[in-house]
Amino acid sequence: MMAPATIHASCVVVGEAGVLIRGPSGAGKSSLSAALIDRAEAQGLFGRLVADDRTRLSRVGGRVLAEPPEALKGLIERRGVGLFRLPTLRACVVRFVVDIEDLPERMPEPESATTRLLDAPLPRIAVRRGDPEAAAVALFAARNWSSVVHYGSELAFAPQHGKMMRSAPHAPVKRTGRPMAASPDPERNEFCAETA
Repeated sequence: MMAPATIHASCVVVGEAGVLIRGPSGAGKSSLSAALIDRAEAQGLFGRLVADDRTRLSRVGGRVLAEPPEALKGLIERRGVGLFRLPTLRACVVRFVVDIEDLPERMPEPESATTRLLDAPLPRIAVRRGDPEAAAVALFAARNWSSVVHYGSELAFAPQHGKMMRSAPHAPVKRTGRPMAASPDPERNEFCAETA
């Protein structure tokens, strides 16, 4: 077990994913945390605060665990209003990292899709500071994190026109539940099936 570290970050659980949100002071970590919880619950998913502003990280058995410092447990800041108490989880496994940046890359390079926390590799995205769609983007990425990075292998998002090396396990399905029509481009259909 690595020694715990406390960092400036917030952490929430949405669905089954622990999401660590990093950014400088005033970047909107608390706002994004609250928006992620609200958006997850609106979609019928589990959403819960773990820590706001400061998060204690430890590595146990290859996983990064997040928990709040005791003094901040259950509290979240609403800038300009003050501290509020929310239902919380006492800890979670971090599965995804969201960095709040002033100018994130529009088309990020594959290597920027991972980061290391306590020397453990984790999938990551960057969202623009103040972007009203940041919670939607972060929730989508967090729910699909396993298709972004395959541990012990190359990123699923290979350089722009990378070829899929194996056949798709299933056909893509529309919300109606009916299979989509076959694509005239088998590589495109295979990619859609991989990420469906």
